[in-house]
Amino acid sequence: MSFVLFTWDIWAAKHHQFHPARTHIQFNSNHSVTLTLPSSKTDPHRRGAILPLASSPDPSPLCPVTVLHSLYSLYPRPLMHPLFSRPYGQPFAKQFLIAKIRESLLRARIPSLGFSGHSIRKGAAITAALNGVSRDDIKLLERWKSDAVDNFLDSFSQSNRTLYQLHLNTQFHRSTS
Repeated sequence: MSFVLFTWDIWAAKHHQFHPARTHIQFNSNHSVTLTLPSSKTDPHRRGAILPLASSPDPSPLCPVTVLHSLYSLYPRPLMHPLFSRPYGQPFAKQFLIAKIRESLLRARIPSLGFSGHSIRKGAAITAALNGVSRDDIKLLERWKSDAVDNFLDSFSQSNRTLYQLHLNTQFHRSTS
């Protein structure tokens, strides 16, 4: 999912037609959330795309349903207000979001060199594959119509192959005694 979709430089009353606003979230009785994207690059006619979000089976601070419940209860806003915003009406720009993610990565001692907004999408695809999600299901979850997912999964397979080859090389260095 594109950062551009969730970020904004200027918010006016009409922007809820293009970017997710509070009104685009529906909390369901089965502990899930329905997010309606008002527009995206895969929806050129702006019919909207419905994304169901399931809650995590285990308590997790990363569960999208839990996070949205917290957002709505801790920071109540009108329905036509942006889904995500900063205090005092400051823009929730793509550069701001990427800078915050890089900052969090560095705090967690994870190198942020080479991180871009697209890294999230690639990471989601690779994580799904590692958890046994099929290529076709990854495409469905990410709303990919092209085979772009193959680029992510192929590059990951190559790096995994390299790591495994390095591991095998260490076998030559073991003592036989």
